[in-house]
Amino acid sequence: GLYLLELEFNTYNIFIILIFSILFLSLYVHEVNKIKYNYNNYLKVEILYKEDRYKFIGYIDSGNKLTDQYKNRPISLIYTNLLKYSYEDIILVPYETASGNGVLKCIKVDELIIDNKIYSNSLIGFMNKKINIDGVDIILNNRYIN
Repeated sequence: GLYLLELEFNTYNIFIILIFSILFLSLYVHEVNKIKYNYNNYLKVEILYKEDRYKFIGYIDSGNKLTDQYKNRPISLIYTNLLKYSYEDIILVPYETASGNGVLKCIKVDELIIDNKIYSNSLIGFMNKKINIDGVDIILNNRYIN
């Protein structure tokens, strides 16, 4: 009788360990996939504006759906100090968010090159604060998602 009780106890332990292992493994796989998804959204970006060529690391943000209401051009966002621009080229684009509305300073760039794909009808919008995503210089419009 004692031997049988010991066997049941070991089977119970194995069952619990198996359950926790499956749970841990599924959480691990989920986190790895999340990291892969995030790094797939990091892209090499070049901006050609006037005579200058800028190289950045961009991040495609599925939430960035900004477009100018005049010509429906996609707007990507960058910290103001990263790009030298001419004040004559500024386009003011009104925007609305859940927290309010305002006007975004933008310029039309000659070319926006994302992972060697060239886009010629793009706007860059200027933010007054730095982007708070590791290693990212520019938040790309979700329209650039393949």
